[in-house]
Amino acid sequence: MDFDFTKDEILTLVLLQDAETQRVKIQSSIDTLLEEIETRRAKLLEQEELVKRAQYMFNEEQKLYREKEQEAKARQDLIDKNQQRISSIKTNKEYAAVLREIDDQKKKKASVEETMLLSMEKLEAVEKQLLKVQIAYTAEEKRISEETEKLLKEVEEQKKDLLEAEKQRTLSKEKVPQKLAQLFERVTKRVKPPILVSADNAVCSGCHMNIPAQTYNELHKLNNLKLCPFCERILFLNCILEEN
Repeated sequence: MDFDFTKDEILTLVLLQDAETQRVKIQSSIDTLLEEIETRRAKLLEQEELVKRAQYMFNEEQKLYREKEQEAKARQDLIDKNQQRISSIKTNKEYAAVLREIDDQKKKKASVEETMLLSMEKLEAVEKQLLKVQIAYTAEEKRISEETEKLLKEVEEQKKDLLEAEKQRTLSKEKVPQKLAQLFERVTKRVKPPILVSADNAVCSGCHMNIPAQTYNELHKLNNLKLCPFCERILFLNCILEEN
């Protein structure tokens, strides 16, 4: 498919693509920066989740220790109550029963206290881990906050560059003939940039395929553009523009 245009008109399209390439490059850079910011925020959320998990484990272990502490106190209260009863006991049978009850409560209390010791050791270990992840989170939060601030400033600077690039693209597009601009936009919807590619040495610089000899010869003979039969990008010859 042939599209007849003057060399100057083709040159305006080259300049439009240069402006579009610059705009896309800046937008891609902004997107990358925003992705980096999101990645850092995700990492901070992971650290925050570690803190929440450690805090939960600490709270659960502390709750278990306090429950055992209350149970030990209850056992001691029963022991004290039964010891107070001894002075008012009148029969040997009742006396023996109270002693057995006291001995049973002491054994149960001893078992609870042993559990409390193990729980205290675990509680101390969990508390140590909690402190560790809290310190790590605080340091990570500070680091990520500083990095994010720098990245956001860079994004703002690049947004200014993007506005300038978009302005340049608009100015370049105004100089392109309508028919040529429509061709450019139509091909843009079908293929990825670059849209306008050189075919010097009979090779499409877009897909790196050898174009037919007839197509290459026609690009030399005519002031026209042709579509690559393989990737459908717009072909032109740099050498003709340089001659101009």
